[in-house]
Amino acid sequence: MSLELARERAARLTNIVYHLRFDIPADQADPIPAWLELHFDLADISAPLFLDFRQAPDSIQSLQINGHAREPQLVNEHIPLPAADLRTGRNEIEIAFTAGDSSLNRNPDFLYTLFVPDRARTAFPVFDQPDLKARFELILTVPDTWRVLANAPLARAIELDSGRREYRFVPSDRMSSYLFSFVAGAFQAITREVNGRPMTMLHRETNTAKVERNVDEIFELHGQYPDAT
Repeated sequence: MSLELARERAARLTNIVYHLRFDIPADQADPIPAWLELHFDLADISAPLFLDFRQAPDSIQSLQINGHAREPQLVNEHIPLPAADLRTGRNEIEIAFTAGDSSLNRNPDFLYTLFVPDRARTAFPVFDQPDLKARFELILTVPDTWRVLANAPLARAIELDSGRREYRFVPSDRMSSYLFSFVAGAFQAITREVNGRPMTMLHRETNTAKVERNVDEIFELHGQYPDAT
């Protein structure tokens, strides 16, 4: 992405909110269906707007811009949003897509995101530059034996049919796209209350003695951060 594009978007965009849903299958080889509902305020509609997405063109199934269906395009790792479809003030973009795997670190029974420094665009369509901070509202659908964590507290979990569970998280704080993260998989969970705050640690360590030897210090160190959960 060019510096010119980054500056142009920063001058036009405010109040960005990503509503993201990932339907994660149990089989590592299966694709991850995903959906994005993106809201933002736009100050200038004299030119197209470009979302970042570093995937194959056929990974985008549908695109709606302010309620109008459009044929999705992917040009040089960007999804163009034509100026004629945009409006001054609040805009809403809806995209159905297949999530990219390269920054989801998929393993046979777990995954975790790592979007530093600019890899969020490999997983979902996004304005992937640090100064365009946004709120993220996340829904994860996973096998019901899996556990999940994300940047924001869990709002609720819903049991679905066929051994699936849906996790809905409250809106995150405003953050850069590279800080947005989640983890899901067959983890063990340990929950403690530290300084009056409940905290949960997920782990895959099979050595019970090692866990017992380190767990107190892990929670103590984590509890030193005021916003930790």
